Amino acid sequence: MLGYRQGEAQDEQGAWRALMHAEDMPQVDAFVGRLLASGDVTYSVEFRLRHRAGHYVPVLSRGFVQRDADGRAVRISGTNTDLTEAKRAEQRIYELAYFDYLTGLPNRRLLIEQLHKILTRSARSRQYGALLFIDLDNFKLLNDTLGHDVGDELLRQVAERLRHAVRESDHLSRLGGDEFVILLPDQAQDPLALSPLLEKIRVAATEQVEVAGQAVQVSCSMGVVSYPRDGADASALLMNADA
Repeated sequence: MLGYRQGEAQDEQGAWRALMHAEDMPQVDAFVGRLLASGDVTYSVEFRLRHRAGHYVPVLSRGFVQRDADGRAVRISGTNTDLTEAKRAEQRIYELAYFDYLTGLPNRRLLIEQLHKILTRSARSRQYGALLFIDLDNFKLLNDTLGHDVGDELLRQVAERLRHAVRESDHLSRLGGDEFVILLPDQAQDPLALSPLLEKIRVAATEQVEVAGQAVQVSCSMGVVSYPRDGADASALLMNADA
């Protein structure tokens, strides 16, 4: 499971600990401490072990705790299962549920969840923020005249340019079709204070791109609202920004 040949890995009881990821040790130590102090006779815990090639393998360790007549733990016996494929499947399911397949950006579902969390924090801290709605102009006409493959490539390139235009603290999402949304947390109450950033984003969204050997130029419409002034919930903010 860890790629070692016979005799290469440590055989003593402490080998699992010697190979464990340093970040996992505190939580595993705490888990084992609670397990030994309790009366539990079964256990299940996850951690990472170092592979011979240097990377770490996610492992599920589960089994039984043998106890003496007084209930004291005398032995732990179990099995370790490689969770690599299971973790990949979990990640794939998560990506399909929360990310746009075309651009790799967070989708509408993840956007709404992020917005709910941000609005909740904003209500507690009284911090203002902004929501920017971007709509590419005449995108349907471009799709109909140049083809959907060209339209898809254009969306991918626009998404990549928007990624580089926003700051690390901002949240960029694809709402659907040719619509993008950017959450700008912790901003001034007046959206006009964002003018330099909005201009940078507008230029990124409308810069000429090369698609299928031809230059394509698009324009965009943008709407910006401030929260909580222009809406206390996600639906109201999106509707007002779109308007």
